[in-house]
Amino acid sequence: MTKISKDCVLLDDDIRWLVAIICDTGMRLSEAAGLMLSDLNLDEEIPYIHLTLHPHRRLKTASSERKIKLVVMGRTAHQIAFYGPALIPKMHEL
Repeated sequence: MTKISKDCVLLDDDIRWLVAIICDTGMRLSEAAGLMLSDLNLDEEIPYIHLTLHPHRRLKTASSERKIKLVVMGRTAHQIAFYGPALIPKMHEL
């Protein structure tokens, strides 16, 4: 985990989780900002995000729908789930 990601996880708010997720996965900002709790698959051997189309977030191309491993953040990703159905609630309030 990079220093930025570690600091973001330690400060523990949704905007910093957004930065940590982007650092870990390489996702586009719009993809990460639109994540829902249902996109997370944390009970797998290697936790992953299943990036799919949502009514509030379109995908850039058809190939943008994909599974993204949470290799680095896998151990701490379960903490995100406490925020509710939207992983980054502040992004859904805009």
